[in-house]
Amino acid sequence: MKKAIFLLLTVFVFILSAKAQNLQFGVFGEWKDEFFLAPGPNIKYVEFYSISANGFIRASEKRFGVEGALGFEKSFGAYYKELDNYNTFNYHELNRISLTAMPFVYVMNKPKNKIDLGLGLKYYVNLNNELTAPMPTYINYAKIASKFEANYTHKKFQMGLFAEYDILTDFEALPKPISFGVRFGYLGL
Repeated sequence: MKKAIFLLLTVFVFILSAKAQNLQFGVFGEWKDEFFLAPGPNIKYVEFYSISANGFIRASEKRFGVEGALGFEKSFGAYYKELDNYNTFNYHELNRISLTAMPFVYVMNKPKNKIDLGLGLKYYVNLNNELTAPMPTYINYAKIASKFEANYTHKKFQMGLFAEYDILTDFEALPKPISFGVRFGYLGL
């Protein structure tokens, strides 16, 4: 855990000290679906829905770049399907602070349109220590996830898709989730 935190901080310091041709600041929001397959004996799957607000800095050259982001994530619901096809939706309280470090490569880099692909790490700190839906479970202090992201930028507006997989999960009673979602952002603050 300490090595992962050190790695994230090292990459983030690299972002801030990079001598890049293009340094951008911005904000983005994400909608995420955390998907747990067969978390209990009577449950087929569970989904957690969450939204997040993030501030970020991007340092890039002509072809490559690095992004660092700091954000707040709020999970607002849990949907689960039981083996008898009974569906349930519960509100639950789950708040996280996140730190992301992600190198990326431009697939297309034109003045008004850009497409980039990134692969990095996301470190989460939980502000709660217990979760009640779909089953009572304790939550570890932190988690680390790998993140793959594809973004399209038109002028200063950005939208993208992403997927995450937990390297170190924060849920004791649930299997490692696979997460996916969308991102909308604005560059140039």
